[in-house]
Amino acid sequence: MSPRRKKQRTERTYRDTVGVSQVVPRPFPFGLTVLALLLPCLLTVIVYVWDLNNVFVLDDHVQVVENNWASSVSAVPDLFTRSYARLSEELGYRPVLTLSYIAERMMWGALADEPTGYHVTNIAIHLANVILCFFLARLIFHRTMPSMIAATIFAIHPINSEVVIVLTYRDDSLSLLFVLAGLLVFARGERSGRPLSLSIVGALLFFIGSLVKEQAALFPLLLFVWWLAFERGKYRKQQVDARFVLSLVPYAFVALVFLVMRLHFSSTSEQIAGSGQAPMFQRILTAPSVIAHYFRMMFIPFNQSSYYPAQSWNNRVFSCHNIGAAVVVIAFLVLTAASYRRWKIGTFCGAWFLILALPVINVVPINNFAAYDRYMYLSSIAFAIFASALFFRLHCLISRNSSRAKSFFVLLLSVYFVCLGTQALKRVFVWKDGLTFWKNALLVSPDVGYVYKGYGTGLYRLARRGAGDTDKGLSDLATEKWKKALKLSPDSPRVLTSIATIYLKQERFVEAIELFEKALRITSTNYAARINLGDAYREVGEIEKAIELYKKTIRVFPDAPEAYNNLADIYTNSDMPAYRRPTQAVQLAEKACQVSRWQIWECVLTLGEAHYAAGNRSEAIRYTRKALEIDPGNEVLLDFLKKFERSASGT
Repeated sequence: MSPRRKKQRTERTYRDTVGVSQVVPRPFPFGLTVLALLLPCLLTVIVYVWDLNNVFVLDDHVQVVENNWASSVSAVPDLFTRSYARLSEELGYRPVLTLSYIAERMMWGALADEPTGYHVTNIAIHLANVILCFFLARLIFHRTMPSMIAATIFAIHPINSEVVIVLTYRDDSLSLLFVLAGLLVFARGERSGRPLSLSIVGALLFFIGSLVKEQAALFPLLLFVWWLAFERGKYRKQQVDARFVLSLVPYAFVALVFLVMRLHFSSTSEQIAGSGQAPMFQRILTAPSVIAHYFRMMFIPFNQSSYYPAQSWNNRVFSCHNIGAAVVVIAFLVLTAASYRRWKIGTFCGAWFLILALPVINVVPINNFAAYDRYMYLSSIAFAIFASALFFRLHCLISRNSSRAKSFFVLLLSVYFVCLGTQALKRVFVWKDGLTFWKNALLVSPDVGYVYKGYGTGLYRLARRGAGDTDKGLSDLATEKWKKALKLSPDSPRVLTSIATIYLKQERFVEAIELFEKALRITSTNYAARINLGDAYREVGEIEKAIELYKKTIRVFPDAPEAYNNLADIYTNSDMPAYRRPTQAVQLAEKACQVSRWQIWECVLTLGEAHYAAGNRSEAIRYTRKALEIDPGNEVLLDFLKKFERSASGT
């Protein structure tokens, strides 16, 4: 091929991909790359550095701070057992995510109970994704400027803010890290002529990303879209097909391994299934409204909320809103397909967006909500590249005109970045603490029962910390918000269980029992409701009901230490002689210690008490000392140790 024809072919390929007829340049200098990355990285730090002052919110306490199981390497073996979901409080099988929490708690040491270090980690992961987004965009554009624009849009887009701000929302950012790295490795393999060797590395990254969040399991589809948009046609068709199929073999293998692990180790959570869901067919029909909502939040990211209840969306099947949304989605699909021949980047971005949005469009609602803006973190890469392509085309159109046109372009881009950054910064301050967040959520979503539940819980925690004369008023206000939550969401197991747990702590046992029983009638596999209901039964003297419930819980959850421990405690310390069974108590307490891997001091203490009740004073002392090794300085354990030692010495 002559140099002239080769140049024409290169120009045509670049025009069909990006939409601009410019020759692909030579490799980029390192200094230019560093300068181009400076803007998105600097804006990321400017926006999210304020997050370092924020505290733990929402599930941060349950999954990380108060989760003693995830505080040491002894939890690693449990990552590959069926008890993982219960111990980790995760919705799915995400062992690599939990491993990141364990590593952080060990790394921060004495500061593990402070939020600053965790926020630093989240910001660092987001920065890594920003850098990878830049390199992915440069593979597409072969230009520095549009790649910088794409990375900047992704860095400060408000729809991504919650993933960076909230510790336990790290699953999206960490999974995207491995998805982008895997895609870059795959692309390099295709273009370097070594697809199989690099595919093994890419498949490993894909596997790790899937173990962070299940959404990453769609990665092979992204590879196909990448090949279809940017690699197909560069060589003879027969060579490309064979080479591409061969490079997919490692991905198919690890996908099968992940599927087997997912089915074997994960357990169905009542939080995923929810209750009172609309039929599947109805949810599919309303999916266009959810997709249209995500479109709006990408292009016009204002008036954000963290909760969009499924019920309000499922009632829109034949509404004008849903019909209009369906028309928008159909038009989007048509344009995505039609742009393949003349603007492949449009096809790539459209397909990427839809593939990663499919699991979160209300077909399988999570926690009775139709949409979560944070779930667009993976899809926002496609929007960032698409928006950058539009800006790049605009720049190429006006670059032939006067310098005023170029100044207008810079001004337009700057205003857009300021708008995105301002909205993202606003979300940082909204999430500064739990009470501030729930106040804002209540303003945006005044008809969501779960929001009232969260706001009431925040008020209750504030009252418990002590606020002078306002304690009683805060508690009464919290009760008012909980009643409102129950009125709006009378059949939500999560709302029922959360409020009942607070009632239990307030010693409102009758009300707690009523709510726990209702939650279990809706979802019988609600582990938290089972354990807490058993405790409530014990408080009101219904020991027989508590024993029966704990036994049923053990049959459903054979690796549940709390059920074994509470049943052993009844057989050890019951005021009724008929229920005192020290021998059985020792067996149950030993089982509780075994399934908890001797990491819960309460279980070890119960074993010591059971031995003491059975007359084994030396064993009681030994296990109490073992409990002290878990929690040195615990006054409760020290008191029991003194009691057992005095009894052993006969004083």
